[in-house]
Amino acid sequence: MKVFLDAYLNNNLGDDLMIQMVANRYPQHQFYIYNCNVLSSPACKSNNLVVMKSILPTEKQYLLRLINKVLSFFHIPKIQLIRHFRRQSYDLHLELGGSIFMQVTPRSWINKVRDSEYILRHCRHNAIVGCNFGPYSNKEFLQKHKKLFQKYEVVTFRDTPSYNSFKELKNVKLFPDIIFNMQIVPEFFCKNIVGISVISLSNIGICRQKEKYMDGMISLINRLKNKYKIILMSFCQNEGDLDTCIALKASGNFSDLQVEIYNHTDVGESIKVISKFSAMVCTRFHASVLAICRNIPFVPVVYSSKITHMLDDLNYRDYRWLIKDGTSIDLDVACSQLERAPSVDFYVSEKSKGHIEVLDKFLG
Repeated sequence: MKVFLDAYLNNNLGDDLMIQMVANRYPQHQFYIYNCNVLSSPACKSNNLVVMKSILPTEKQYLLRLINKVLSFFHIPKIQLIRHFRRQSYDLHLELGGSIFMQVTPRSWINKVRDSEYILRHCRHNAIVGCNFGPYSNKEFLQKHKKLFQKYEVVTFRDTPSYNSFKELKNVKLFPDIIFNMQIVPEFFCKNIVGISVISLSNIGICRQKEKYMDGMISLINRLKNKYKIILMSFCQNEGDLDTCIALKASGNFSDLQVEIYNHTDVGESIKVISKFSAMVCTRFHASVLAICRNIPFVPVVYSSKITHMLDDLNYRDYRWLIKDGTSIDLDVACSQLERAPSVDFYVSEKSKGHIEVLDKFLG
């Protein structure tokens, strides 16, 4: 079977994990994914995953953006989609989750709906798996997507608020994030290592909290550094994680013995690093998911409602640092929490298999 895989390809560990999980589970099928960022991705190492490069080289990408901008005014899909689907046909269009339905600018989301409708007409089967919906600010955005989602055979959401927005549709389902299906084998000699997943607040639109975030992280590292080895982890260099790691280490004047930096460039290596952690401080969404998969202590740093929704769905009642609200970190509570097992829904892994069962119906 030929599958057109629509997913976020930007060297982001969370998305790379989803892509690789699906490709590796179904080696008998060929997956084709379009790379709009003109970058290779670690998840592209699966033998059955074909990365379709841009129709123009890097130095001429501005021409592609200009052409697509003109086409959008005439309600015509992106030129690369038109060109591609004239040459290829697919058995399945699989849109693989994450935060893929956010209302940004009016033009961008309208264009995305138009492109999705074009793809729907050119694939035999269509499914969306593992997404959340929003945030959004007007009813038109919601209503347009209700009409769009009715055209898919199935849509699986990963949080309750997203599901509730569409629960009247017969083809929608709700399961915890698909990565909860991962089994991570810990290192045998797992020592006192705390992994800290960071993010660039400037890159996600809450830069007003940047100073409080950086100061809080530096204070936390200072409290932990004498007891634990600290590894600052960049999940996505292209979104500013690595720059944030470097800035934290420099601002805190931490030595290499106290604080290391790891930048995600390979899925297998990144999981190997995470398997050594005895606890985690998690800003990235999938950092919290991976900590729960490992069943190790963690402190979630909430910068977005998607993290709040995920934690609430898991009946998580422990401390969370609400940086999106400008709250300062409670160092005593955070440090104490890094020494005890998390309290979350024990059956989350089993419930998450619902996404896999949906995929199996198409690909199994």
